[in-house]
Amino acid sequence: QILSIATSKARYTVITPDGIFSQPIMDDELPKTAEQLAEVRRRVDESPGANTFLVSSDGTATIVNATFIEQSVDYHKVFDAVQAIVKNETDGAHETHAAGFPVMTGW
Repeated sequence: QILSIATSKARYTVITPDGIFSQPIMDDELPKTAEQLAEVRRRVDESPGANTFLVSSDGTATIVNATFIEQSVDYHKVFDAVQAIVKNETDGAHETHAAGFPVMTGW
C-alpha cells in the first residue's frame, strides 16, 4: 500500500453551494505546466492532512509511504528496488532518501 500526494487517499475539500466535496490532490496525470503545479500546491495547502503529514511545512519535501505485508516481503528485493528508485530520482536539484524497517533489514 502506497500513500503520497499522488494517491487518491490524499485529498482536499471543496465547499460549494451544492455541498462539500472531497477530491484527490493530484489528477490522473502529473502536472506539466507551472499552472498545473501551482494548482497541486494550492490543493496541498487546502489539505491539513497532506500539509501536515505528506509535504514539509516549507513545501520543499514530500514523503512516499509504502506499507508491506511482512510475511510476504523479501527485504533484500525491496532494498534493491528502493535503492534503484533513490538513484534514479536523485540529481543535482533533488535529494531522495529511503528509511524504514524494510530498508534497514534489507541493508
